[in-house]
Amino acid sequence: MSGFVSELLVFLGVVTSNQYSFAFKAGITVLEGIGTVLTPIYLLSMLRQLFYGYRFFDKSNPYSIDPGPRELFNPLSVLRQAVRGVTPDVVTETKRVGGSTYRVPIEVVPAKGKALAIRWSLIACRKRSGRSMALRSSDELIDAARNSGSAIRKKEETHKVAEANKAFSHFR
Repeated sequence: MSGFVSELLVFLGVVTSNQYSFAFKAGITVLEGIGTVLTPIYLLSMLRQLFYGYRFFDKSNPYSIDPGPRELFNPLSVLRQAVRGVTPDVVTETKRVGGSTYRVPIEVVPAKGKALAIRWSLIACRKRSGRSMALRSSDELIDAARNSGSAIRKKEETHKVAEANKAFSHFR
């Protein structure tokens, strides 16, 4: 059961119950309404943090003023370019032949390649230290669009392993 459904069931149970006072029920209803309104605002705030960084509201300190967007770009084109850059062409698959195992290079279907690219980007985001996930993921996507970063290194490493094991490609 999702968090929303369980929260809704608790809300309906409290509001329809006779053991709580009217003021308590009214307060719970107001809080639920505020939560419903604030959820999209929070999501927009997360998207703003993802692409523009944190906004500082303390104007008394001149060093805390936000200089504006970190870069001027179309976020969707950066995402496409990052996924395209991290998508591998070849991966290795383990095959057991006789008594030994070989890492056989195989070409990647585009859908699987995109899934691998997104997975590698998420792993690279989680390995970054500090700050929120929104900033770590935006930094990783920008690095991937520039052909640098951990996800790109993972792709290059995978291609090197496939190149080293191309002698075993006849085991496909």
